[in-house]
Amino acid sequence: MGASFSVFTAEEEAQLGSDMLGVYAKSTQTLGRVGAEGEATLGFYDANGKFNPSAYGEVKAEAIAGEITGAVGGKILGTDVGVKGSLNYGIGAHASAGFKDGKLSLDVGATLGVGGSVSLEIDVSGTVNAVCDGAKAAWNGIKGLWR
Repeated sequence: MGASFSVFTAEEEAQLGSDMLGVYAKSTQTLGRVGAEGEATLGFYDANGKFNPSAYGEVKAEAIAGEITGAVGGKILGTDVGVKGSLNYGIGAHASAGFKDGKLSLDVGATLGVGGSVSLEIDVSGTVNAVCDGAKAAWNGIKGLWR
């Protein structure tokens, strides 16, 4: 729960490869961001009743005049691993950590004048989906033998 506002944000992204194997780089520039947010979740099932475990917490209060962010990452067999760093000017702090929506993440940052943040995110949802699709196709193939 919270609120945030940005005056201007621009983002660029370059990718090479596919959903199963590839690399990417991203850059984001933000001017005039103000916000305060908090979130906490803990559960085993999502809103649709599907098994989707989560344990996640986030808190932030920031007033950032300007920020430059860079991120790099790669996908291996559908698992996306990315790291991100930013340099900013303003005041505030943020922290988030946990597992939510198939993503394991950690993000911390602080600013008093000049500051920065660093984050790591590992998204295993693509691998889980690929394994489930493969198992379903194999099962349908086996069932087709007895028709």
